Amino acid sequence: MIKAGTFTLTNEMGKLYEALGADMIKYDKLWKTAEKKRITKSMLTKKYNVSKTQLYRLRYNQPVSTNTLDRLCNILECDISDIMEHIPDDNFF
Repeated sequence: MIKAGTFTLTNEMGKLYEALGADMIKYDKLWKTAEKKRITKSMLTKKYNVSKTQLYRLRYNQPVSTNTLDRLCNILECDISDIMEHIPDDNFF
């Protein structure tokens, strides 16, 4: 994280990434599922050792590893569809 004046570069980059619509995988369901299970972001970092960086990436719908997704499914005792959603786009190989 780089601090410059009163704003943090990582926050601005996340907002820019989100504004560009570069996220075709959304993790909005993650926060709703965690809330239903009464697991807070603080618990994810302190009790389950999920890094704040990974939570930041999830918050801004940035790419995360399948290992992170697997861990979250195990922590929340849920299916992958309970924490993420694919938004169709024109991204083909």
